[in-house]
Amino acid sequence: MTSRAHIFAATARALTIICLWAIATTSMAQEVVADLRPRWNAGAQVNYLLTKTSAKRGVTVTSRTNVQIRVNEATEEGYLLLATFGETRVDDPQLQSDRLVRELGSIFQGVDIELVVDRNGAVQRVRNWEVVKAIFSKVIQLLSDRLRQEGAPPALTARVEAQLTQAFSSEAAIRSSVMRELHLLFVPLGHSYSSTAPFEYLTELPLLMGNGTVQAKGMFELTALDANGLATLRWTRTAAPQSLAKVTAETIAQMGASEADRAVAPTPMTLTDTGEFVVDTHSGWPVTLTHTRKVESGPSTKTDTTSFQAQ
Repeated sequence: MTSRAHIFAATARALTIICLWAIATTSMAQEVVADLRPRWNAGAQVNYLLTKTSAKRGVTVTSRTNVQIRVNEATEEGYLLLATFGETRVDDPQLQSDRLVRELGSIFQGVDIELVVDRNGAVQRVRNWEVVKAIFSKVIQLLSDRLRQEGAPPALTARVEAQLTQAFSSEAAIRSSVMRELHLLFVPLGHSYSSTAPFEYLTELPLLMGNGTVQAKGMFELTALDANGLATLRWTRTAAPQSLAKVTAETIAQMGASEADRAVAPTPMTLTDTGEFVVDTHSGWPVTLTHTRKVESGPSTKTDTTSFQAQ
């Protein structure tokens, strides 16, 4: 073969390699879309292990609860789901030996919480909220009894009772409280996600003890969609600083702080949620999810991590 023929052959091979590389690169860069709308059938159920870990000032507490979600009804309008909790147990043997911890851990055991969900996976209401409210009334009584036993001032006990009673006084308040962890199973549903652009949205975060909501901005990013239809999403959600400061000041006032205490500007606070979801696109059921909430106020940081793992 002449030298010119060698050159042509080498050039042809190089061009072939470049073309193949370009095709592969283009294929990887093509848009991938994951549609995460629920496709649930009546009678279907999924079992999860719910794990919660709270860390503050060097102290970490972890609890574990089995949760079952069943599709009781599936219609053109939506779904009726039954969420049933097992016993909640903490990993710390000393804490688990506390009678109050054990009573609170079993107070919802075996109770069906009836969730009315639309076709997009958004929870509309808790149908048996009055049943749930009665259980929360027992929780308030148990906590009040413990405060009295430990010699808490009557005024403090009364304020706590009032705050908790307000938090569980209506269907909307019950839904917010019941859905504190369960809502994570529904957060990514009802949308299509593209691999080429994040999905951004505005929302409100309910706060503990019925102290209103905080405005926040959320974002989902589709990071993977495998051959089995499992979509992986990265999630961030950040509370608006001004909204968080306003609610913090209102909470201090509601807790009966003195005029002098209320005159002192509260320490600036930040609240950030991060998480990862793996969702079965064929059914709309999350397979795994991990959510971490970090609250920072001055030198103090509190981190709460919640995860659901399908069993």
